[in-house]
Amino acid sequence: MVHVFANGGDPSDLVALVAHNPSVARMGDLAEGETVLYDRLGQAVYLKAGAIVQVDAAQQMVVRVAGQPVLTVTASGVQVQGTITATEDVVAGQISLQSHVHGNVQQGGDLTGKPQD
Repeated sequence: MVHVFANGGDPSDLVALVAHNPSVARMGDLAEGETVLYDRLGQAVYLKAGAIVQVDAAQQMVVRVAGQPVLTVTASGVQVQGTITATEDVVAGQISLQSHVHGNVQQGGDLTGKPQD
Protein backbone atom coordinates (compact mmCIF):
# COMPACT_ATOMS: atom_id res chain seq x y z
CA MET A 1 0.00 0.00 0.00
CA VAL A 2 1.37 3.44 -0.88
CA HIS A 3 -0.02 6.92 -0.88
CA VAL A 4 0.56 9.02 -4.00
CA PHE A 5 0.07 12.77 -4.21
CA ALA A 6 0.67 15.36 -6.88
CA ASN A 7 3.48 17.68 -5.81
CA GLY A 8 2.16 21.23 -6.00
CA GLY A 9 -1.06 19.89 -7.52
CA ASP A 10 0.81 18.93 -10.74
CA PRO A 11 -0.36 15.44 -11.86
CA SER A 12 2.88 15.02 -13.83
CA ASP A 13 4.96 15.43 -10.64
CA LEU A 14 3.79 12.50 -8.47
CA VAL A 15 5.38 11.54 -5.16
CA ALA A 16 4.79 8.16 -3.49
CA LEU A 17 4.87 7.69 0.28
CA VAL A 18 5.53 4.06 1.14
CA ALA A 19 3.74 2.75 4.23
CA HIS A 20 6.00 1.55 7.06
CA ASN A 21 3.86 -1.52 7.64
CA PRO A 22 3.71 -3.92 4.70
CA SER A 23 0.27 -4.62 3.33
CA VAL A 24 0.46 -8.31 4.33
CA ALA A 25 0.27 -7.21 7.99
CA ARG A 26 -2.85 -5.12 7.40
CA MET A 27 -6.38 -6.38 7.89
CA GLY A 28 -8.45 -6.34 4.73
CA ASP A 29 -12.13 -6.66 4.00
CA LEU A 30 -13.19 -4.04 6.54
CA ALA A 31 -16.94 -3.58 6.74
CA GLU A 32 -18.47 -0.13 6.49
CA GLY A 33 -17.77 1.80 9.68
CA GLU A 34 -14.93 -0.47 10.84
CA THR A 35 -11.57 1.09 11.69
CA VAL A 36 -8.07 -0.19 12.34
CA LEU A 37 -5.17 1.75 13.87
CA TYR A 38 -1.75 0.25 13.03
CA ASP A 39 1.83 0.80 14.06
CA ARG A 40 5.09 -0.16 12.38
CA LEU A 41 5.29 -3.49 14.26
CA GLY A 42 1.94 -4.71 12.96
CA GLN A 43 0.16 -4.10 16.25
CA ALA A 44 -3.44 -3.05 15.76
CA VAL A 45 -6.52 -1.78 17.52
CA TYR A 46 -9.47 -2.99 15.47
CA LEU A 47 -12.94 -1.46 16.00
CA LYS A 48 -15.13 -4.14 14.44
CA ALA A 49 -18.77 -4.18 13.48
CA GLY A 50 -20.95 -5.68 16.18
CA ALA A 51 -19.39 -3.57 18.98
CA ILE A 52 -16.20 -5.67 19.21
CA VAL A 53 -12.78 -4.22 19.97
CA GLN A 54 -9.84 -6.47 19.02
CA VAL A 55 -6.29 -5.61 20.11
CA ASP A 56 -3.30 -7.31 18.50
CA ALA A 57 -0.25 -6.60 20.68
CA ALA A 58 3.34 -7.66 19.98
CA GLN A 59 4.31 -8.30 23.62
CA GLN A 60 1.77 -6.99 26.10
CA MET A 61 -1.35 -4.92 26.48
CA VAL A 62 -1.74 -2.53 29.43
CA VAL A 63 -5.01 -0.89 30.46
CA ARG A 64 -4.58 2.24 32.60
CA VAL A 65 -7.17 4.10 34.66
CA ALA A 66 -6.26 7.56 35.97
CA GLY A 67 -2.70 6.94 34.80
CA GLN A 68 -2.33 3.73 36.82
CA PRO A 69 -2.02 0.27 35.22
CA VAL A 70 -4.98 -1.87 36.28
CA LEU A 71 -4.75 -4.72 33.75
CA THR A 72 -1.71 -6.21 32.02
CA VAL A 73 -2.11 -9.01 29.46
CA THR A 74 0.84 -10.99 28.08
CA ALA A 75 1.17 -14.34 26.32
CA SER A 76 1.93 -15.94 29.70
CA GLY A 77 -1.04 -14.56 31.62
CA VAL A 78 -3.12 -11.72 33.00
CA GLN A 79 -2.22 -9.50 35.96
CA VAL A 80 -4.82 -7.33 37.69
CA GLN A 81 -4.09 -4.53 40.15
CA GLY A 82 -7.02 -4.19 42.53
CA THR A 83 -10.09 -6.19 43.44
CA ILE A 84 -11.81 -8.54 41.02
CA THR A 85 -15.57 -8.69 41.47
CA ALA A 86 -17.55 -11.34 39.63
CA THR A 87 -21.33 -11.20 39.30
CA GLU A 88 -21.38 -14.91 38.42
CA ASP A 89 -19.27 -17.98 39.22
CA VAL A 90 -15.52 -18.09 38.60
CA VAL A 91 -14.10 -21.39 37.29
CA ALA A 92 -10.41 -22.30 37.36
CA GLY A 93 -9.77 -25.45 35.35
CA GLN A 94 -12.74 -27.58 36.37
CA ILE A 95 -13.14 -26.09 39.88
CA SER A 96 -16.04 -23.73 40.57
CA LEU A 97 -15.45 -21.02 43.15
CA GLN A 98 -19.10 -21.13 44.23
CA SER A 99 -19.82 -24.88 44.30
CA HIS A 100 -16.54 -26.71 44.88
CA VAL A 101 -16.19 -29.18 47.76
CA HIS A 102 -13.22 -30.02 49.98
CA GLY A 103 -11.90 -33.41 51.01
CA ASN A 104 -10.43 -34.37 54.41
CA VAL A 105 -12.85 -32.12 56.30
CA GLN A 106 -12.28 -32.30 60.06
CA GLN A 107 -13.74 -30.70 63.18
CA GLY A 108 -12.27 -27.65 64.84
CA GLY A 109 -9.49 -25.44 63.54
CA ASP A 110 -7.81 -28.04 61.28
CA LEU A 111 -7.35 -27.27 57.60
CA THR A 112 -9.25 -29.09 54.87
CA GLY A 113 -7.83 -30.65 51.73
CA LYS A 114 -7.65 -28.81 48.41
CA PRO A 115 -10.85 -28.13 46.43
CA GLN A 116 -12.05 -31.11 44.37
CA ASP A 117 -13.50 -31.12 40.86
